[in-house]
Amino acid sequence: MDKEITNTSLQSETETESSIAKTVLVDEVYTPEQQAADAERYRVAQDTDTVGPINTEKKPEFGLNARLHEIQSEADQIVDETRSEISNVTVEIGLEPDIAETKQSEKGVAAENESRATSAGRLIEYITGVRLNDPNLPERLLSDQQTIRGKYNLPPQEIRFELPGEYEKILHEIARTHKIQIDSKSECGSFFTESPIAGGVFFDQDKKVGVDVDRTNQMSYAKGLGTLEHELIHGLQHEYSPRMPIELMEYEAYIAGAKFDHLQDMDETERIESLEAFIGFTIGASVNHWSSNVSEARGKEERPVWDDPEYFANKK
Repeated sequence: MDKEITNTSLQSETETESSIAKTVLVDEVYTPEQQAADAERYRVAQDTDTVGPINTEKKPEFGLNARLHEIQSEADQIVDETRSEISNVTVEIGLEPDIAETKQSEKGVAAENESRATSAGRLIEYITGVRLNDPNLPERLLSDQQTIRGKYNLPPQEIRFELPGEYEKILHEIARTHKIQIDSKSECGSFFTESPIAGGVFFDQDKKVGVDVDRTNQMSYAKGLGTLEHELIHGLQHEYSPRMPIELMEYEAYIAGAKFDHLQDMDETERIESLEAFIGFTIGASVNHWSSNVSEARGKEERPVWDDPEYFANKK
């Protein structure tokens, strides 16, 4: 089975905290109503039958089908509003409506092509349906982050920095509840010797996490707990959603612990570059590492469908 290949966190041991930015607070009480509302916004390409928040009795549906009708309605409304705006503009500048629509269409196509020019841009659009250069992407990521943390019953992020010891206790309790073993890197055989840049690993067959948590100072402690949390998420994914695509597995695990409020002080170019780097060096690198292992196991190259620009050729 493909998913027997391990999930790894490729966060380098020497990575600086600046690449992870500042904390985003989440509510301590994440109600079923909030989760259901967030689930409606959490549109992802997820290949699984029954996936939902672990900590609610009624599990809201995730995936493209859950929002199909709502998305179509939203799209129709946007089209109508856009046409109305274009009509108003043409009156002011004296252009024929069909010429203005053509210019608007060409501008939109150019923006789409620019966003899809990089692997990171294609990957994030494949997962979320939102382009890399869309100014609403940061808000979408924050919304998904809250959904993911609620889904897996994760504690508020600020505790990781303010009370790391308490945060670690909570993570170990989650592991015990779900019978996930936590070992040090030295107890993981030759894995970390063969994959020295890996910050952590989850072995699905053994249901075991391998990670070292450096408690020498608060910053390294918080970083180690972030890696531990990342791998625990993979453990919960394999327990509750074993058919989840690798792209979504890594998206959930990385987005859950990321911080994005630094993007507010950036201009458009800086924001896009920052997001592209984050997506490419975290989610993208892990997906590519997994795909490489799959290709080796199958004896042929397995290229993700989203990494072909033609995949988006017929998409709006």
